[in-house]
Amino acid sequence: PHAAEPELVLSGRRVVRVSAGYYFSCATDVDGRLWSWGRNDYGQLGVGDTESRRVPTAAGLRLGGTRVAHAEAQLAVLLAVTSRGDACTAGTNAMGGL
Repeated sequence: PHAAEPELVLSGRRVVRVSAGYYFSCATDVDGRLWSWGRNDYGQLGVGDTESRRVPTAAGLRLGGTRVAHAEAQLAVLLAVTSRGDACTAGTNAMGGL
């Protein structure tokens, strides 16, 4: 379903960046946590499965508790760079980009 009115997500979290892909979104909070929600057909939410989420869910991406410095949602791919400089990806690998 479509949202006719803006919907508050991540209430109580200080969000520093958001990004939108193809039917999914991600956000990074001030503590360096990565959150994602929306369609998850290719595992692009980075939560370890392909179930879609209607509410923001902490994305693991095998980060091992490392803070996320930057994240982007692009088409059906989630890309993140940690505070240590490690790059992590999740989603479709149709073009061999992961």
